[in-house]
Amino acid sequence: MPFLLAFPLQHSRAGPGGYRWPVNGRVVRGFEKPTGPYGEGGHQGLDIAAAPGSPVAAAQDGTVAWVGELPRGRFVSITHVGSVRTTYLDLERIDVSQGSTVRRGQVIGTVSGRRDDSSTGPHLHFGASMHGNPVDPRLLLDGFDTGSFIRLCPVRRGGGQDSGGEVSEGEAPGLFSQLVESLRGVPSGLATALGGAWRLVVRCSTGAWEGTRGLLRWTGEKFDALWEGAIYPALCSAAKGVANAFKWAWGNRFVQATVAGIAAALVVVALVVLAVLSLGISLVVAVVAVILGTIACIGIAIYYAVAHGPDFSFFACFMASLSAGAVAAGLVVSAGSLSGVFSAGWANLGLWGTVKAAAWGGTFSAIFEAGTGYLFTGQFSVKEILVAFGIGAISGAVGKLFRQGMASRRLVHVLSFTASRSSHRVVALGQSVLAIARSVTVNVQVLLLVVKKAAVTLGIRIAYMGFTGTFGVALNALACAISGRSLTYSSALASFLTGVAMGGIALSFGGKGLSGLLAKLRFFQEGLGRALRGFAAKLIGKGLSKGMKTSLHTGFKRLFREKEVSK
Repeated sequence: MPFLLAFPLQHSRAGPGGYRWPVNGRVVRGFEKPTGPYGEGGHQGLDIAAAPGSPVAAAQDGTVAWVGELPRGRFVSITHVGSVRTTYLDLERIDVSQGSTVRRGQVIGTVSGRRDDSSTGPHLHFGASMHGNPVDPRLLLDGFDTGSFIRLCPVRRGGGQDSGGEVSEGEAPGLFSQLVESLRGVPSGLATALGGAWRLVVRCSTGAWEGTRGLLRWTGEKFDALWEGAIYPALCSAAKGVANAFKWAWGNRFVQATVAGIAAALVVVALVVLAVLSLGISLVVAVVAVILGTIACIGIAIYYAVAHGPDFSFFACFMASLSAGAVAAGLVVSAGSLSGVFSAGWANLGLWGTVKAAAWGGTFSAIFEAGTGYLFTGQFSVKEILVAFGIGAISGAVGKLFRQGMASRRLVHVLSFTASRSSHRVVALGQSVLAIARSVTVNVQVLLLVVKKAAVTLGIRIAYMGFTGTFGVALNALACAISGRSLTYSSALASFLTGVAMGGIALSFGGKGLSGLLAKLRFFQEGLGRALRGFAAKLIGKGLSKGMKTSLHTGFKRLFREKEVSK
């Protein structure tokens, strides 16, 4: 049914009973039919020019079905008699609520006109729909009777001619036509009964469908109200509570220190696991290393939190914990790798020899500290001398045990036993290689044994240098704790590098270190020089160690911009 309508640019309010214009103004953009198969595109309404703040009136009596907000602005939707719904978009103020009854001409809000970009300039977007289908609002505004809206379908009668037949809303025209065709030749009374039954079935189905739609709509509205009124505020309150609790907990430096310590401990555990897989250390050594490393990480983290009140830094606490845990685990791992060497050294040296080495090392360190302290400062420090004695006694005993172990003939048997327990995969591979070698030539067997001995010796040297480095860091931390100095990254790194360097020197010159170097000089080969060779080697080694550590410490302090503060 075509409608030929002409619309003026300016409209006035309609007479009593019909739909009225919500605002007075010219239409800046009219209704445009949707272009897409799903109703997208086009312009489903009228844009009526209106100044911001202008009152918006209800077009007809009805019930407010929805009040909400879209990206294009706030809106109100009103349902009217005849399954008609009108929509008023881009409002500034809304004076009605969902479910309220409005009268024709009642003010429901004011125009905003700033967010809807379908037209330029301030305007009100006025939309309308019938039975859920968008229609041009001017059909309502110009007095179109919605109660007379019906749908027609053709009914084929005899003689091949079509005549109009009225079908009530909700019936299926195609099915009704098929039913009529199928009833041709049936007595009129029976046909009437069947037609009535069909209409009853269709109406019942339509009623059930409408009831289901109404129930679903009611459920959705109630859920939306429950969500907006209870669920969403409760979730927001719970989220804010959790965020505030986390913020409060994280603001406590002891909580941060605990987290930093645990994170550092996890890194140490990963490093120990890597050492187990790559170096083949025993599980007992690995477990001890993990336990001591974890204790060191968490202990240093808590100590850092206590010592650094307002100056607490999570990253600095993590690095301090990681350094302490790595040193503790490294000592255990390196000492476990050198267990065979220390076992052989203890067998040769014994308790008394170890005590004498500790006493001699402590005395020499104390004398050296006293002499250098007086030389550079002109006075003695009893505290520094005692610290030097303790550090020298520990390092002297450990160094003597290692040197005796390396020189012991029992080391060959100990190393063979240790190597046999290092890794099942390495042992299996070695056995396979040896089996192939036996089947080839005796020369290949000898070559493999030489390579194996060189590899074991190299592994021991690397392990010892790692041990001396971590051992140096541990002794430096002990000295700082006794003397009251702060342990810094620069001093720890300098102690580690100095320990590695001195360990490498001790392994050089046939495993005799500086003493082996002095033995190459003619003066130290006989007489008084030979008697003083050991003392001279210790003196040179102590001076070299102290000078290297001081130089590295100074350089790292400048690099890290650290300031060492006494407690």
